[in-house]
Amino acid sequence: MSHIFLPEERQFHIINKDVSPSVCLTFYKSNQSGSHLVVWKEDISTCLLSLNGVWTWHLNYHIKHVYSGLCLTVSGNPNERLTPLLVESCVATKTNQQWKCGTGTNSKHFRLVKEPWFVSVGDSEFLYGTAHYLGSGKSIGVRGFWLTVDNVNHTHIAPLCTMHTHRCSGLVVSNTQTYITEGCGNALVDISTTCIVKCKEGFGFQGTKMPTEVSVTCNKQGQWHFNTPAYEFECIKICQPIPTNINVVVTPASCKSDLAFLGDKCTFDCLVTSLHVKGSAVSVCGSSGEWSDPSPQCLSVCVHAIPTTHAKSNQTIYAKSINCHLLTKLFAGQVCFYSCPMPYLSSGSLQRTCLANGTFDLPLHECSIPPVATTYNSALCPPAPAHPQSVGFWVKSELCLMPDKTQRLCAR
Repeated sequence: MSHIFLPEERQFHIINKDVSPSVCLTFYKSNQSGSHLVVWKEDISTCLLSLNGVWTWHLNYHIKHVYSGLCLTVSGNPNERLTPLLVESCVATKTNQQWKCGTGTNSKHFRLVKEPWFVSVGDSEFLYGTAHYLGSGKSIGVRGFWLTVDNVNHTHIAPLCTMHTHRCSGLVVSNTQTYITEGCGNALVDISTTCIVKCKEGFGFQGTKMPTEVSVTCNKQGQWHFNTPAYEFECIKICQPIPTNINVVVTPASCKSDLAFLGDKCTFDCLVTSLHVKGSAVSVCGSSGEWSDPSPQCLSVCVHAIPTTHAKSNQTIYAKSINCHLLTKLFAGQVCFYSCPMPYLSSGSLQRTCLANGTFDLPLHECSIPPVATTYNSALCPPAPAHPQSVGFWVKSELCLMPDKTQRLCAR
């Protein structure tokens, strides 16, 4: 079949493959409803073989039907909410003929520049394409998912605005945390236009080391090209230089002077070897823009250690810690609790506290075997047998073998 080509034009079919059955926007000169020329929807296979389904960008923002020379138009008003798509004579100043495309997750949408009229697939009982008027926060769904098929190469499928000759679709930021230079957010932007995209204070572009702004240029293919590396065109929270306290060494040194991004790490050590980092030795920049451990300190510590031998006889041993393991490092105010194993008894307090100077308030506790018992002591003697007499009735004394291999007399 033959094609109609106009200078500097890229011709295409407008299709929706997300509805079932998939459809294509088309116009026949006989498509008339009352005084209006109505755009119809047609199955894609039929549309691709017909000149009636071929469109092109015209002027800056108009979409023109190639065969008829008429432009895609919306005639409705917001009170209607739904209206058929029309074609009318192209007029550069008509805002109801000026179209722009969505970006990011909305790249399949296209709508009027000045009003939120979105092109949509009409309800199943209608054969025409429609325009929906959508207020803030409303969603059009898959009926508004449109792509283009190149009129020459039918395998080339692309967003609508990439088919515009010498234009890029307007640069629209993906969230409210960014803003763009004037004019770059227009519906279409000239090729070779360079735009600076910036983030608001406290935000940066993830994946770059130029955190507050990036430069993008509209290239000859009608696509935006990043002049500075950016993995995601989105502003995220950044972490400020990490604050440090005296005697703290931070690695890398840039942690103290540069902005940081999600996942960046800083490690800490102490300038004085006798001091130790309180808290985590690594701090990570989080998605909220906060460091996981923002203000480490280097402090003196108490070391809980038990000598392997005791200077006294084997009638005395060191108390065992309940909560402090061997060589545990404790900071000021932390407490170790102790206990004496049977049959040893404590000679004093069974806890001690770490002081700010790195020493404990008390020496390590000792447990001793007491002298011969004169009253019943469950720590020294086996349980007393059941006895029918009153409490305090004396029974035969027994000998208990102690850990020092001596015997103690246990009186009951």
